[in-house]
Amino acid sequence: LGHGGGSRQEEGHGMEEGHDTEEGHDASRAPCAALNRKKAALDFALEGEITNPHLAAFAATPLRRALLEDARFDYWRRYSRCKKELIESWAALEQLRRCVRRLFPSSAAAADAGAHRTGAGLVFVELCSGRGCLSMLLAHEFPDATIHMCDADARMKLTHLTHPSMRNVTFHLEDIFRDEAEFTVRDAVAEAEAFNGGGKCLVVGVHLCGDLARRAVELWRRAGAHALVLCPCCLPRRRRADAFGFHVVDQARKMRVDSYALWCVMLYGLAAGGDGD
Repeated sequence: LGHGGGSRQEEGHGMEEGHDTEEGHDASRAPCAALNRKKAALDFALEGEITNPHLAAFAATPLRRALLEDARFDYWRRYSRCKKELIESWAALEQLRRCVRRLFPSSAAAADAGAHRTGAGLVFVELCSGRGCLSMLLAHEFPDATIHMCDADARMKLTHLTHPSMRNVTFHLEDIFRDEAEFTVRDAVAEAEAFNGGGKCLVVGVHLCGDLARRAVELWRRAGAHALVLCPCCLPRRRRADAFGFHVVDQARKMRVDSYALWCVMLYGLAAGGDGD
């Protein structure tokens, strides 16, 4: 993602059933053939026998039909990398489920049971969300949770956020390196803690390249969020000697270990210990 676009835009609150856009009117109830559309990337991804367990788990949810049939998801299902994003996002969702179980260990309490069952009291912040594949899964998994998508790409079409299933999702057009992103995470933490009985804020970043992963850890620590799920991607670019992780490739070569594995260990150490404390 580019590092530009620090302005903040809060749009895409889900709409109730009676507020369908003209494009999406009655589309969620229409059979796929009635939409008279060409076969899209998502159709190819879900046809035949599905061997990937993450993709198979998604295919078993009611969300599959909405993505295939509702016109508001047209731009998303035509995305050439939708299969890859679904697989990665479902893996992240499973880790977030683990976090929720650990944050609410006593399922006998009413608040804990609500968090497990519907997401009541949970606030998620997805950094560098892109089209919001993970946010879409979270909205289905935890319909009573609050979900914030943060991304700096103003060119994305987000018509799927008007679908009723996405009513608990808010999009923030912002660069995570700017102060606005930190304000968003801090506000999310405050929102969770204000929940009756005490809620939890979980920060998540999937496919974060280079220094974006380090920044995600920094935002999580500074805001005091309750959990972090991070899936780093590309290694940092070796541009500055003072940049965190700039030497990971050279170090990995000397240690005869995988450079990506070493990068993950470095990020884990940053999350656990912070800036040397």
